[in-house]
Amino acid sequence: MLELVFLIVGLAILAAAVTVVVVRRTPADKTQTAIRAGLLDTEPTLTPPAELRPGMIGVLADGDAGLRDIKVTLLDLATRGYLVITAADTPGGRPTWELARTSKPADDSGLLDYERILLDGPLRDGPASLNELHHHPDAPLETARTSLSDHIRALDWLTTDVREHHSRWGWIGALVLVLGLLATAFMLIDWVATKDFRGVIGGLGVIAAGVLLASNGRARSLFTPAGQIARAHAEQLRQELHDLRSEDIPVSAVSSEFGRLLPWAIGFGSEDRLASTVDDELRRAANWGQDVRLQLGWFISGTGRPDEKTAHRVGSELARVVNRKMSSGRAKRIISHV
Repeated sequence: MLELVFLIVGLAILAAAVTVVVVRRTPADKTQTAIRAGLLDTEPTLTPPAELRPGMIGVLADGDAGLRDIKVTLLDLATRGYLVITAADTPGGRPTWELARTSKPADDSGLLDYERILLDGPLRDGPASLNELHHHPDAPLETARTSLSDHIRALDWLTTDVREHHSRWGWIGALVLVLGLLATAFMLIDWVATKDFRGVIGGLGVIAAGVLLASNGRARSLFTPAGQIARAHAEQLRQELHDLRSEDIPVSAVSSEFGRLLPWAIGFGSEDRLASTVDDELRRAANWGQDVRLQLGWFISGTGRPDEKTAHRVGSELARVVNRKMSSGRAKRIISHV
């Protein structure tokens, strides 16, 4: 009889834990699922949502604002006409950028605070290398990274009670787990005496319930419903970039489209895919007798010869700098969730 009681109680606790996990599934999760499912039925637009910037992709991936996000932002500002990037090498032979402001004013209402910091900082006094900005006394890159973190918080994409959320569900899950372990140990002894395994099954059910409840906090702690929706929009754009075909890019707009999409592609880590698509379109145009070149007024390659520009070469030169870690004596700053 005791074994049957343990079985019923254990399965009831497990069912309750599963119910909690299902009920706590937020509307944002359902929206994300709907958006992803819609990818099968809708044509790609390659139009990012207004609230998104390429520099936010990394934050939406793991909640951390890093130097890579700021370098992607600098690339995005260049493609939007605010900067000119010249590929260069450091004295040690490592790739970097020389950055120069253009005449385009930075009073555009479409600029965000962390973007203005990058444009209104030391670059106002003349061109500077990325390494110089990184070690500048005013720390413009670090300041921009902090501003990016503040902007994400203002959008309410990240939860602000991560520690409390982890603690609450962690304690509940841990308590249920301990009870499950004790119940299972007791019923194992009972099983040896009575040969009735039903009580052990009940104890294992309580253990499973504890694990589910504890993991529920970890799974739900980082992004708010608004953040989940933003992540779904970013995933939709990533998938559209992945599915992009050369014939989707008008020959007359190949340079502008490549520039517009490249910061997003590098942010997602899919620059090779985009470059292949663009180079295929350029080759296709050449086969039809059209002499189309990749004209990027915002980027001067390492060779300095624009006639040698290909999408692969440009994407590779820019991605190498974005993905390269830079040494610094400053501690890495991470988004604070409290």
